[in-house]
Amino acid sequence: MCIAFERWDFRTADAVSALIGDAWVKRHVERLYVVNQDDIGRGLLPGCHVSLVPSLIDHRIHVPAGYARTYNHVEPQGEGGGEGSPLLFSFRGTDLSHAVRRRMVETLRGDPLGRVTVIRQAFHSHDDVQRRAYASEIHDSAFVLCPRGWSPTTYRLFETMSAARCPVIISDDWVPIPGIDWGGCSLRVAERDIASIPQILRERWSEAAALGRAACAAWQAHFSEAARFDRYLDAILALDARRPAYTRQWSFHLARWRSLQFRWANGWTLPQRCGRGIKRIVNWPRRRAYTPAG
Repeated sequence: MCIAFERWDFRTADAVSALIGDAWVKRHVERLYVVNQDDIGRGLLPGCHVSLVPSLIDHRIHVPAGYARTYNHVEPQGEGGGEGSPLLFSFRGTDLSHAVRRRMVETLRGDPLGRVTVIRQAFHSHDDVQRRAYASEIHDSAFVLCPRGWSPTTYRLFETMSAARCPVIISDDWVPIPGIDWGGCSLRVAERDIASIPQILRERWSEAAALGRAACAAWQAHFSEAARFDRYLDAILALDARRPAYTRQWSFHLARWRSLQFRWANGWTLPQRCGRGIKRIVNWPRRRAYTPAG
């Protein structure tokens, strides 16, 4: 068995041509698995994938997973997170990485029980002052809003869990990672219900501390530095044991990569590419202030 941690990238349709021409991949494809952390998951090879959307995930060869690292690890602090928290909810981050974030900021920014702070900077560029402010705001909150960005998931989800606070997942395309009782350690709100978030959280405020403790326990067991690589290995071994024999054949992968369904799900057809080009031109004034995070 070969397990490869794929280099982070924004993969285009050229990635398929590169794989088809890669003699090493072809030789080892029967026992090759990857850990892929791309913001925009493509699902090219079997293994653990952080950002696959429902239309791309194939449970015969894919397993949803968490990140191999965090950028802003936040330690638990005290017994907060309950009804005595200064903030019902908070969010600190950019609003340029997805329309869901922009709508959330516009809708919730003035709520008296929450705090929404917009930072037009990539999260890996934060200095110590910004990191401390980020951690302090999480500790002051009963709930932490975790909207999707470039990816259907977000580092903020796991950082919130590590801080023993309850994450509020706002991403219709997020695929839950198996083995965790997400209903017992987080809240999930549909993107269309963003305006209802304050009411939803007020009704669940008394549960926030318990949800936060459960979130921290799940983080320790699955996503902490001590656990995450064991979880990758467990997931890949389980996948290897159950996957159908035909999915190990080179012909299976060739047919899948070349199918219209796969190309459409990845947005690689000509009409989709033209549409994105027009959208980039229209949105350029908003995007130029932000560098996508890696």
